[in-house]
Amino acid sequence: CNPLTYDVYFGADDNPTYAGSVINSPELRPAELNEQQTYYWRVEVLDRQGDRSSGPLWRFTTGVDDAQSVFPDAPPTWLERLRQNWLVALSLMIGLAVAVAAALVTQRQKPLPHDLSRPRNASQPDDVPDWYSNQDVD
Repeated sequence: CNPLTYDVYFGADDNPTYAGSVINSPELRPAELNEQQTYYWRVEVLDRQGDRSSGPLWRFTTGVDDAQSVFPDAPPTWLERLRQNWLVALSLMIGLAVAVAAALVTQRQKPLPHDLSRPRNASQPDDVPDWYSNQDVD
């Protein structure tokens, strides 16, 4: 039994040229394709008596080979983010240190409130009220 032979015509114009025959394998690989190009192909079948039967003309258009748009970059690891943003992190730490230092300096300038849990002693200034006596302070 003679198998069928498939002649494949392939090209960039609507009258494609002969690209090869396929007998036992169901594939034929063309040369490298160009981006955003329309290609045409058709198949003719040759039977064992030599009769030819031509199939319809097909076409397709290739896209752009842009893997970045299909597969985005993986997000950076925490170490990569730290390396990328070290200046921002350093600025934030310096700003926090300055704010804490300013708050400490401001607190030292204000008089500390009287500790209500202990009775007044001789080291207390006179303008701090004695909450444990019944006398009013002027």
